[in-house]
Amino acid sequence: MVKKKKNSRIIILSLISLCFMLCMFVAADVLGSKTVKASEEDEVVTTKAFGTENETMFQAYEWETDRDGNHWNRMADMSGKLSELGFSSVWLPPAYKGMLGVDDTGYNPYDLYDLGEFYANNNNNCIRTRYGTKDEYLRMIDRMHNNGLKVYADVVLNHKAGGEGIETVNATMIDQNNRQRAMGNVNIGAYTKFNFDVHGSKSRNNKYSSFKWNASCFDAVDWDGSISAEQNWNRGNIIYLLNGKRWDSPVDNENGNYDYLANLDVDFDCDYVVEEYKRWGAWYAEFANLDGFRLDAVKHIKFDFFKEWLRDVRRTTGKDLYSVAEYLDGNMNDLSRYVEATAGETDVFDFPLWYKFRDVSKGSFDMRTLFRGTLSEKYPELAVTFVENHDTQPGKEIKSKCMENWFKGAAYATILTRGGKACVFYGDYFGTNQTAEYPETIPAMKDELETLLRIRRDYAYGEQVDYLNAHSYIGWVRKGDYNHPNSGLATVITNGYEDVYMTMNVGSQHAGEVWYDATGNVEGTVIIDGNGNGNFYTRGRNGGNCYSVWVKR
Repeated sequence: MVKKKKNSRIIILSLISLCFMLCMFVAADVLGSKTVKASEEDEVVTTKAFGTENETMFQAYEWETDRDGNHWNRMADMSGKLSELGFSSVWLPPAYKGMLGVDDTGYNPYDLYDLGEFYANNNNNCIRTRYGTKDEYLRMIDRMHNNGLKVYADVVLNHKAGGEGIETVNATMIDQNNRQRAMGNVNIGAYTKFNFDVHGSKSRNNKYSSFKWNASCFDAVDWDGSISAEQNWNRGNIIYLLNGKRWDSPVDNENGNYDYLANLDVDFDCDYVVEEYKRWGAWYAEFANLDGFRLDAVKHIKFDFFKEWLRDVRRTTGKDLYSVAEYLDGNMNDLSRYVEATAGETDVFDFPLWYKFRDVSKGSFDMRTLFRGTLSEKYPELAVTFVENHDTQPGKEIKSKCMENWFKGAAYATILTRGGKACVFYGDYFGTNQTAEYPETIPAMKDELETLLRIRRDYAYGEQVDYLNAHSYIGWVRKGDYNHPNSGLATVITNGYEDVYMTMNVGSQHAGEVWYDATGNVEGTVIIDGNGNGNFYTRGRNGGNCYSVWVKR
């Protein structure tokens, strides 16, 4: 009886192997083009599992988001859809009043306490911000929480803008390109007075905070209000370092010291400014019922500030507030300095990986090096990956360095099928708005992104094994886990023009399963053999999309 069972098992295994070979033959015939196969000497790297659930953030705006004041309402209505797609959190644009009022993105902050509640300087007698009113903002957050989404607010503390009055101060003229080069002293008129009372009873006055800003709160400015605009331009590319002040340190080393970025540069050596920022942070987290923050322009802010600020705000509120920082730099050494200085208090966006994505899209790139020198490689527990954001979209902060659209789907397949935290950009989902100043736009990827998001939601779990195979292609698998039935996947990506086959092991627990490309980029199926191996493939750039993600049928 035992012998018969053994013979039956041999026959069954032989039939499975035969079916597997036939399937591979049919698949090759379907592709009908030259293929590249992985070498037995290819590098394979096994990584640990990344927790039981995927953390996926939605950046809920782009630089040219509509200015009609209905954005908070639109996002509230979208909260159910975001939850269904598997998003765990939403990063909202700066919600407070900016210098340009209803036209301001929020990155020129005027009053951090005005969430669309008061009349303010330069706001054309309008209460709302670009995105809506305070009440609409708070209702949207409630809707998001009701749909199981965490809400992260954008925090812009590096600078202020839109001062209500001029103070005459002595300043040293500094070369923008060399912050250590002084070019003489001059008396200037600096717009450094902020009392928040220019509209009388319709202004904020002292509601929420009685703190008043003046020249002592700032390090530097870039405009002399005592002379004409033409005279300002004629002075050239200079910054005014206010008398008695010095550049904050440590900060990024670009230009000798990259403390100054724009507008009125806040002095983070000023104790009462730091204390006011702590009070505001705790107030904001409680008032808006926030779950965390996105920290803007941290390379320009004294490195230990946010470590102290986050600890204080968390302690004061008793909330385990999440944080992710924007250090806009592709140099891993610079980001490592920041990570070490902040002692793990905040996650950081993986800009080195973004620069790699961009380089892949521009031409020849060794795909084996895609993750080398990235935050995801060195600090996987702190890295947040992304493909695009408001600073990288055409015409914005990273000028003339935009990613080519042909690779975006593959880039998103990378961050959404791998372990770790990932962020999806509003401008990629819906497309970006065209303006006269920035005519180039990003096309919408809504359908493609929804497919990848559902793959992440349903299949991207368990141990990850990377196959870093060759100059023009790479792959990885997620082996699945018991908490997510039928989970597990295999991803193949190429930047080459030829079709690619890769044999990868998804785990013997998947033996005998039939897998298919859930993206729809490739036809055919793959049968997993008795050891858990499958011969997965994708089309090269000649055949269209250059990636595939295989899951159980």
